[in-house]
Amino acid sequence: MKTNKYFLNILLLVVILWFPGYANSQSPVKAFFTLKRPEKCWVLQHPFKAPKAFRITQNVQRICDELPYDSILDCDTDGGTRDAFKHTFWMVSLCHEMHWKKALGLGIAHEKANKINFIKHQAEDGALPDSANSLMDMLNNSQGIALYLQNPNLTICEYIDLIKAQIAMGHLWILKKDGDHRFLDCENRLIPDTVAGFRWNAPKCVCPSETKN
Repeated sequence: MKTNKYFLNILLLVVILWFPGYANSQSPVKAFFTLKRPEKCWVLQHPFKAPKAFRITQNVQRICDELPYDSILDCDTDGGTRDAFKHTFWMVSLCHEMHWKKALGLGIAHEKANKINFIKHQAEDGALPDSANSLMDMLNNSQGIALYLQNPNLTICEYIDLIKAQIAMGHLWILKKDGDHRFLDCENRLIPDTVAGFRWNAPKCVCPSETKN
């Protein structure tokens, strides 16, 4: 029975991705084949939500890239406040289009995929993912879901302002770094680049966003 449902979902996914609305762009199809197994499983389990998730993820990335640098949003996409903002905003945006449990499931699948990326030495946003990055992302994902459930009817601009306020108050999570953007452990000791960039369990410190240097 499960096997039949699995193949039915594959068929539905193919039909949805090749629906006339997607006929002029193969991006969703190409994107599917670049995913790791955990993310592909989420797509196959949610064939009607997958195209929306694809569009939302693209839109979130575009908005995060376009938001200007300021005293709250830094330029650091590897453990900085911009990284924290992106994951929180991603979950808020997904929850607008699907049940929060489905959005959370996609976030979990993405972090499982990052473990595979680490093993295969494949970078995400220019850096190799590790356990601290994954923990930070999951904490910010959870905060994004909580913000949506508390504020389900805000506009995009209002969510952006709300998330930035959360960063300023220290309610989101970043990775501790020194003034030269080098990783520190929770005792403020410098982590060598040979450790910080190449070990899954590197002793990076996940800390509240208000401690940003």
